[in-house]
Amino acid sequence: MRTRLTAIALMGLTAFGGLAAVQPSHAQSVTIGNSDQQIARALSGQGYSDIVITKRGFTITTLEACRRGDKFQIKMNILGQIKSNRKIGSCGNRFAARDAEAAMKKAGYTDITASVRGEQVVAMGCRENRQFELTFNLRGDLINRDRQGRCGLDALRPREVRASLRERGYNRIKFIDNELPRYVAEACQDTARVELVINRRGKINRERRIGNCRGPVDPNNIAPVLRQQGYDRVEAVQTRRAPYMVRACKEGERQEIIVSRFGEALSNTKIGECGQPIDPNNLAAAVEKLGYQRVNVLRGNRTPYLVEACKGRDLLELTIGRFGDVKEERVGSCARPLNEADARAKLAEAGYFLPTLERRNNGSWNVEACKATTKVSLRINRFGEFARENKIGSCQSATAYDVLSTLEARGASGVTMYVEGCFRNRTYRWSFDRLGNRTGRERLGGSC
Repeated sequence: MRTRLTAIALMGLTAFGGLAAVQPSHAQSVTIGNSDQQIARALSGQGYSDIVITKRGFTITTLEACRRGDKFQIKMNILGQIKSNRKIGSCGNRFAARDAEAAMKKAGYTDITASVRGEQVVAMGCRENRQFELTFNLRGDLINRDRQGRCGLDALRPREVRASLRERGYNRIKFIDNELPRYVAEACQDTARVELVINRRGKINRERRIGNCRGPVDPNNIAPVLRQQGYDRVEAVQTRRAPYMVRACKEGERQEIIVSRFGEALSNTKIGECGQPIDPNNLAAAVEKLGYQRVNVLRGNRTPYLVEACKGRDLLELTIGRFGDVKEERVGSCARPLNEADARAKLAEAGYFLPTLERRNNGSWNVEACKATTKVSLRINRFGEFARENKIGSCQSATAYDVLSTLEARGASGVTMYVEGCFRNRTYRWSFDRLGNRTGRERLGGSC
């Protein structure tokens, strides 16, 4: 607990003989003001190190820290602002692992191992057949002591050694040699990759740096980490907590991958194949092959592509990835497929007449019709949209003169042409001679 740690931190190595009397407290405490981590970050950013909290109040935290060889007493408010900064002495040499080993040996500990971890020195040792973990700051102040178990037991098994190493801050542990009388393992500590030689009781006899380790990855940036490992088309499935789950492509395979918090692929399972990138110039055709109709490309110059299309009666907005991954969002409804009566009505409304229609298998229509005096062929899709109109001939009809002359040639006399229609909401009949001149008008009555 932080209250206990603060009290212990006041005990310097000058009184190290009293080390054995320090016992862990099991009482609960409440942290007032900023947390230790917040205070450490705030002061570290201003060049301070070896930070020790000496007193906590409701609004002011008092602490000691070193900067450029000088030791300061600092008072910080709950907003993380330094209210006073008073030099109270100088800071000596930084406390090292060998200093912790020497001090513990002097206090009666055996089987001692110690290492520097960030701004602390953590050491393990045995005394009175009990194993303890002691934590010092870099000024040599003892800030914590925890009992770990008993010493002098039988040899630890690899899983027990792994657990012990994890408790000491190591991770990504891989055994190179797990046969007694010793163990050899590689592990990460912070950003350093180290080789460890461990005795049968879990004591680290030798530690050697052999490389670097990647720190924890931001789950929102897993994709770049996996791309460095040869994956592409990375899609996050679960990134709330580690291990994470993603889907990605590698060597033509679509895989489901379990990823550690350090960005390492722990396992992968093939779930399908990965296709070739979509040609943006053929985007509409590629979407139609997926079963969509009435495809309208809204954005085809960059990924993700944006397309509007129909599927059944639904109008969908499609977000399409570079390799054809599709996400649908319904944005409306599409008109029902056209029947023949609908098609004829559409043609008449657009000024076509004398149509002949042939239904195609996909629900569209091939049409030949007249438009003014031109005969055309065209296609109507299943949603009533016209396309592919081509001139194929003329639609010349007989004139009034031709019609009347033909009747007279067949023996008719006094031939007149009549036309009935509406004019100003009334029904009329007009008469015309063979030259198209109007010869009369008769109101028939009734409204149109």
